[in-house]
Amino acid sequence: MPGSASSPTSFYAGELQRALKEQAFGIKAFTMGATSSQQATASVVLLEGHHLVIRLTTQGYTITNSSSASTGARVYETVDDLLQLSSPMYVKKRQETLMAALAKLS
Repeated sequence: MPGSASSPTSFYAGELQRALKEQAFGIKAFTMGATSSQQATASVVLLEGHHLVIRLTTQGYTITNSSSASTGARVYETVDDLLQLSSPMYVKKRQETLMAALAKLS
């Protein structure tokens, strides 16, 4: 339908892509994967070189395939939460980025 709101398929893909772009400082790369009306996935390469497949559903973000430490079927509210618990280098880079932003304010 012309002029209609975004489809659920594009909502999940768009939301996951936006969330990962916001965290680009703390990951090496990501590639969008399968998308449906109920979920979207992306393959993410962490700064450590580990690969994660992240899935976004109505429940939140989950890791569906991991070459890093086991995280089980935990659901995360944000990509930031997921990355903080999955990547020590992400945590360090996030801290450095925040400190640099604060330094610009002073």
